[in-house]
Amino acid sequence: MLTDGQIGASIRANRLALNLSQTELGAKLGIHISKMSRLENGIQSVSFALAVQISNALDVSLHHLAQLASTYAEPSDLLAKKARILEELESVNKEINVARGQL
Repeated sequence: MLTDGQIGASIRANRLALNLSQTELGAKLGIHISKMSRLENGIQSVSFALAVQISNALDVSLHHLAQLASTYAEPSDLLAKKARILEELESVNKEINVARGQL
């Protein structure tokens, strides 16, 4: 299942590919820039009707928006991955120090 954040990231990527600002896309859709920002940042959900309007305004299919959205990781997933990498790095550093006789 796609998250609001992933869908928003897909909208942003497609908008930027067309060199459109949030204001310009919002004007095409008849929505305020603040709502555009909330949609792209995953703070507000995109209704099906609005997703259709967005895909039309960006000249892409709904399938394309969803397919691209599925390639984006959620920030919380990335933070968890970063934490695992840092833990692994700390463990490796300890091993190096033990091997050097520094611990």
